[in-house]
Amino acid sequence: MSASDAAKFAEYIEKVRRETACERKDVGAPAAIEADDVSLLLRLQSSDMEALSLLFNRYSQVMLAIARRVLVNGMGFDSLRTVNLPPLTNDRSPAALGSLFAGQRGLFQTLFGGLGPAIVADGSNINPVALKLLQTKLPDGRYYIPTPQRITNGLGVSTFSEPSHYSENQMIANRLPLSEPA
Repeated sequence: MSASDAAKFAEYIEKVRRETACERKDVGAPAAIEADDVSLLLRLQSSDMEALSLLFNRYSQVMLAIARRVLVNGMGFDSLRTVNLPPLTNDRSPAALGSLFAGQRGLFQTLFGGLGPAIVADGSNINPVALKLLQTKLPDGRYYIPTPQRITNGLGVSTFSEPSHYSENQMIANRLPLSEPA
């Protein structure tokens, strides 16, 4: 590890400390990086176990907070996506969509002051392209625009899992108590 890498690591830890201090008040780490962090990392590179013990004592709570923030029930923070969807059902006929969206206008109609007709209850004035898009199915039979998992206050909400990418960057350390020579 070069001196510049050690300095970058120290800057990253300071950034995480500031973010963690805002999120969690019970993390017992000091607020600022101490000036000798770089020298401790350089000492650690030469297998100085006392430097490792000092770094562990200084940063163990911060690293634990990072791990807790990144892992939620074994899933990475970036593997779940929650999206808002129209409150659709599996009945995508014009009549069902008309009854669901009766009286509503499209986004641009609303933005321009409610210009144009609202959707009628029988769905007869729904744009055929929009209707075809809402009725399109994937090869496995699911809708291209999915039916939401739950509908809350008139808004469909679904959570999807995406593949998590794992990068094995780890460090193992043993903390040994410092003792005075007898």
